[in-house]
Amino acid sequence: LSYDTLLRLGERLGDVKQERWAMVAKEQISKLPTFKFSTCEEATLKDRDDSEVKCLVCQCPYEEGDLLRRLPCKHCFHA
Repeated sequence: LSYDTLLRLGERLGDVKQERWAMVAKEQISKLPTFKFSTCEEATLKDRDDSEVKCLVCQCPYEEGDLLRRLPCKHCFHA
């Protein structure tokens, strides 16, 4: 197949990899461990990773009782 033919085929099929991820993303994210944020833990965590005190996605500080998910790399975000 020529390069132009492959481009046209790609346009017709769409991004298969991205579509496949969209189908399994929710399931994979739901497998990540969750925990509730506690301000009493915050004091001991401030010396560690910034994601322990604020969300990496929205950049808002965590509040007492917020449900968080932890990535395998140990970074956290709102669940």
